[in-house]
Amino acid sequence: MKTTATTATVDADPDDVFGLLTDIDRLAEWNDIITRVLHRPTDLAPGAEWVVEMHAMGQPITGRGHRPAGSAFLLPIGDRRP
Repeated sequence: MKTTATTATVDADPDDVFGLLTDIDRLAEWNDIITRVLHRPTDLAPGAEWVVEMHAMGQPITGRGHRPAGSAFLLPIGDRRP
């Protein structure tokens, strides 16, 4: 699995930024490759998984994101599982 890290400085309250990044329904607002959320979990408990539709290289693809055990979040960027 490919992992990508990005760093940015944002002039906003850290709680507001974390809230935006972890709001599954708003992923397409800040991630240009995501076109829509197809499935979202009821909550982001460990083990929660969501499915998004992305548009990359001229083709729609389905991506899955999940919250692993612990406090880290993995956000979908290119998992091509159906």
